[in-house]
Amino acid sequence: MMRQMSQHMGSATVDMYAHYENAYQHKLGRSTTEHLEALAELFSRYSIVAACQPQHSWFPKAKSKEFLMTTTKENRMMATPYNKWMIARDEIDQSAAYLVMSWAEAERRNIPRNKIVFLWGSGDAFDHYALPLRKHLNDSEAMKMAYKEAFRSSGLGEPDHKKIGCMDIYSCYPIAVEIACSAIGIDDPLKVDVTKLTCTGGLPYHGGPGNNYASHSIVSIVEKLRTSHYRGKLGLVGANGGMLTEHAVGIYSTEPPIKNYQRRDYNEYEMNGGWSLPFDQWALSPNGRGKLISFTVRYKKKPNVPLCGVAIGELISGPDQGKRFLATTHEDDVETINWLLSRNRIGDIVVVECDGKMNKNRGYRNYFVGPRNSSKM
Repeated sequence: MMRQMSQHMGSATVDMYAHYENAYQHKLGRSTTEHLEALAELFSRYSIVAACQPQHSWFPKAKSKEFLMTTTKENRMMATPYNKWMIARDEIDQSAAYLVMSWAEAERRNIPRNKIVFLWGSGDAFDHYALPLRKHLNDSEAMKMAYKEAFRSSGLGEPDHKKIGCMDIYSCYPIAVEIACSAIGIDDPLKVDVTKLTCTGGLPYHGGPGNNYASHSIVSIVEKLRTSHYRGKLGLVGANGGMLTEHAVGIYSTEPPIKNYQRRDYNEYEMNGGWSLPFDQWALSPNGRGKLISFTVRYKKKPNVPLCGVAIGELISGPDQGKRFLATTHEDDVETINWLLSRNRIGDIVVVECDGKMNKNRGYRNYFVGPRNSSKM
């Protein structure tokens, strides 16, 4: 199953996160242009935060909204809707470190009280690693559960951004920020001061060596909470790993927590797979007609030349009716790629077939065409 994911979706994170983004756009009811403008505006603001911190940002240069949303050779398309300067950059050399100890140990070591920052609470949860089997590609119930548990364990009740003074939300791609914001009651990230959403400026501009970016987030939150303006307020760090798969949230303050910190095992509060479908709901060799749940167009390294369209859908006919499928466009099917790019195609019907050839390393290859091209089948 994972080999088939790699064969159809590629191995780059951008090829997978793009599916979430397009599904989220469809959920909001935005046009492609409207959504791209919103993404570019949000991450332009992030880049300004990074530019104000050249001492530790890897790309401390503000990017305009117009630059981010315009596809050029320098800002080439990676996978719709993401251009190069809108996604995580990990080809950098950065490090971060912090010490964790009990309050008693800190006092024993004579650490000044004004340097101590307390962990109030935390939460972690996990989405299904097989992306096509997640019930909802436009949301993450696991991420929301991680935020909910962090607030609960901190004694803060339900998640609410108004209870938090500053945050650093994991920002590998805009969709990670958008879903995290929805988890804490922010319907539109553009209506919130960006300095509340990020202390670093985010992965595309501050940079982050793989998953160690969360360490930079914690260090930045600690530094901010020590300042006179944020002393006594709460800071939040949201972390993410995999393909919007692994979620962790921590809440911090210079004041001692209102209840003793105690981490619960995530198995105590996760939904036991309630946000995913069973493995037998994946059609490994689909044939028939299917409804698109999400899609993207992958691009070659040659600037702005499409490689293929990729679809996640649900079969509405054939022997595997009701099951999820993955498929790509035929190599020379420019017409279907252009059909995908003409507007958000989620909910549209396509024709799917399996080539029936078993590749010893990756299994069958599945293809789809838009309904107007069905004669090619």
